[in-house]
Amino acid sequence: MSVRATPLQLPVLAGGVIGLWVLAAVASSRADRAPSLVLVLGGLTALALAVIAWHADPAWTLSIGAAATMFSGNWALLGFPIGPDRLMLLFGVAAVLARSPGVGWRAPLRARAVHVLLLLVSLYALVSAVWAETTDTASIYALLDRFGVVPFLVFLVAPFAFRTVRQRTILLGTLVAIGLYLSLTAIAESAGLTAVVIPGYITDPNVGIHFGRSRGPFVEASANGLAMAMCATAAAVGLTMWTGRARLVAWLTIGLCSVGVLLTLTRSAWIAAVLGGLFAMLAARRLRRYVLPAAAGLVIVVAIALATVPSLSSNISSRAADESPVWDRRNMVTAALGMIDERPLVGFGWATFATESPDYFRQADTYPQQGEGLVVHNVPLLYAAQLGLIGFTLWALAAGLALLGPILARGAPQLYAWRIGLIAVVTGWAVVGMFAPLSQAFPNLMVFMWAGIVAAGVPWLSASTGSIETDHA
Repeated sequence: MSVRATPLQLPVLAGGVIGLWVLAAVASSRADRAPSLVLVLGGLTALALAVIAWHADPAWTLSIGAAATMFSGNWALLGFPIGPDRLMLLFGVAAVLARSPGVGWRAPLRARAVHVLLLLVSLYALVSAVWAETTDTASIYALLDRFGVVPFLVFLVAPFAFRTVRQRTILLGTLVAIGLYLSLTAIAESAGLTAVVIPGYITDPNVGIHFGRSRGPFVEASANGLAMAMCATAAAVGLTMWTGRARLVAWLTIGLCSVGVLLTLTRSAWIAAVLGGLFAMLAARRLRRYVLPAAAGLVIVVAIALATVPSLSSNISSRAADESPVWDRRNMVTAALGMIDERPLVGFGWATFATESPDYFRQADTYPQQGEGLVVHNVPLLYAAQLGLIGFTLWALAAGLALLGPILARGAPQLYAWRIGLIAVVTGWAVVGMFAPLSQAFPNLMVFMWAGIVAAGVPWLSASTGSIETDHA
């Protein structure tokens, strides 16, 4: 039985999100006078979202939930006592697992080895957090979003939620819309057009990091750049199936996102976007002949941006010459290696690097000692220092199987464009992960969601035992 969304589903979902916004704002404004109001309205809102997720096509629920993760960690600044992104995603996952009416497809779910590994590494990290007594709210959210408990769940249900072309198009359309929003916001930030930057906290120097660069709703430049690179990849996949105006919008998204990545003034984002696109094009035989034209087009886009955006050239030169971030990273790498040497097997515990690493900083002969209190900007080293080599090995095996398995396996032909896109997405995610802690929810969620979609065509990776539809049913 195929899944069909009624024409009312999108307005209903949008109305639910707007209703959540209103209720949360009211609850927050009254919290000091009527604390019980927060609980009542919060409970009603959660119930409303649960009902929506139960009856809606999960492609809508998960796509909108993924889009909302752009604001994860900053919902309080928008009047929300709790982030609706987590509710949407968790309710969407639950609806798929329970085979809600919105799912409509009754094929049985079967856990594979990759899902068992993802479960084991999640439990290991949770035990590590309990052992290290790092079960505060921030640490648990990092476990859910950064380490990947929520992305792991989405990887499990993606073959069910995005089984048809129409469902996958819902996600592509959502990502293209996100790409347009992020890139236009990046341009407005760089041009100093603060009045049109929405939400307003993006222009607040006291919120987030990397103020002065195009950092978007993440208020963190590397995540913003990686997100735009992922959205450009989605637009490129859309080019393989869209026609007319939709195709023009896809090309516009690719161009604007290219400019947006440049405006982040972040070297890891630049490298991630270039290598991701290059590796994807080299992997697809019919795209190899377009590598040089694509490179020429990129040069033209960059040249136009340098000529039209004020101070961009000087800002890029300044960032390229700035050695302070390099010193931070070298110091943190030294500290991470010292921590691994001290406790190689089980590490210091989840979310302990910032507090434990200062004792392992060492003064170098050629650069200053700095970076204490920060999280090492290298995901493998971060997990090895905190979870030990046991935890890191489990994570590397689980994540490697989930993300590389769909690329290396011969999957469904109808998912070929998605598979090539996954190469770009995983490459970009891995590159940024070598230079940044990948603390934002959106990139981590998206890489596993995308991998789950491609895994649907690989029987030994997919929890779905049914077939993938190729039409728009």
